[in-house]
Amino acid sequence: MPSGALGRLWAAGERFRGGSSIAVRPADARVDPAGADAALRLLGPDGEMARDLDASADREAAGFAALSPLTTQLAEDYLDRIARPIPALTPAAGVQVVSRGYAGRIAVEHEPVRFGAPEELPGLASLPRDAMEDPRRTC
Repeated sequence: MPSGALGRLWAAGERFRGGSSIAVRPADARVDPAGADAALRLLGPDGEMARDLDASADREAAGFAALSPLTTQLAEDYLDRIARPIPALTPAAGVQVVSRGYAGRIAVEHEPVRFGAPEELPGLASLPRDAMEDPRRTC
């Protein structure tokens, strides 16, 4: 059994697998841009990296047109997993969460070290071409 923070995370996972989990509710108020900016400033270099990743994800997402057959099933499965503990999650918000996560992943694959990932990050680009169409147009 892991100890410390890892142990607490493991225990939370055990509760989830056992059917006991928390339900996330909507925030009382949205975080405004000034509040988000202040929170990111508190994070120092990590906050700057988060801003950079957010901007890179925006650029990546601008090139998305459709899901490939491979990512369609993955996206549906992920939406199902995140919707269970977040009953207030709307389909539109769920699609945005999954799309932004995917766009962020693509951005990190292009420049892993820039975003604190290992240089040899396994990526979607390593998949066989028949498993995925051009990732710049079809994600």
